[in-house]
Amino acid sequence: MKGNLAIDYINNNNLIGIKAGLQRPAFLDIWMVVVDGRIFARSW
Repeated sequence: MKGNLAIDYINNNNLIGIKAGLQRPAFLDIWMVVVDGRIFARSW
């Protein structure tokens, strides 16, 4: 995604789930917010 597409996506979807590795049984929720054009993310 390019800059504006990513910011538009985050403005509409604050939580996304990621899954890394074959051994992880569940998705990890990541909370994101845009402030002054910068993306801040934290595990939920």
